[in-house]
Amino acid sequence: MCEKPPASNLDQLTKIAKYDPRIYFNFNYRFTLISELTKSYIDSGEMGRLVNASFISCHGLAFKDGFENNWRFQGESIGSSILGNLGIHYIDLAGYLFGDIDNMMVSTRNISSNSMPDSAAISLDIADCPSNIFISYAAPFRNQATIIFDNGILELVNGNLTIQTPRNVFNKEKMFMPAKPSRIQTGFLDSKSYYDDSLCKSVRYFLNYAVNKKLFPAEDYKRAIKTNQIVLDQISQKAHEIKNH
Repeated sequence: MCEKPPASNLDQLTKIAKYDPRIYFNFNYRFTLISELTKSYIDSGEMGRLVNASFISCHGLAFKDGFENNWRFQGESIGSSILGNLGIHYIDLAGYLFGDIDNMMVSTRNISSNSMPDSAAISLDIADCPSNIFISYAAPFRNQATIIFDNGILELVNGNLTIQTPRNVFNKEKMFMPAKPSRIQTGFLDSKSYYDDSLCKSVRYFLNYAVNKKLFPAEDYKRAIKTNQIVLDQISQKAHEIKNH
């Protein structure tokens, strides 16, 4: 079992690019409940076609005492900071749910006094579902995901999941209005229990394959490599821009 990312540079990635059925990369956001529900709605067509997706993950680590000694700020590039530590999970999740990422744009900011970027806005060009990701170690706590279909909206906010459907709901003036959201009973107490659930599912998935000596799926391996590739390409591009600035 290998923690993300599979490789920290392009040379390493080239060496492991060929599918190895013995290796499992822990992109555990694939096992989150919103991932499972989104997959289900895509397969069933119950909420119509995908329109857009957005993800937000924030907390104020960069303003805590001693933050400068935290491992998240010890790297020398954005790949060893917020993009490679946190953003890569959401990039992988979007690719896993919606298909190949044709292009990625990243805009970073440094809100705190730390030398590395502590916030990033990521735009993903995906044919079936253009997606946006905002991640920050400098903003108030927020863990949110919004998946918009043409007949409903699936939303996660700090561990709470709701569904708003159908689209065609009108007021007395025959104007569109939102359907009353239905809360999904998850049993999660907060965002941490929501996240811990996906981590446990990922570990159980790995152990099931390992104990039974099964080969890990090629598609999962290839998806992890693709996620790593697009992130490393972005890091390389950013480094080139800084060098020539």
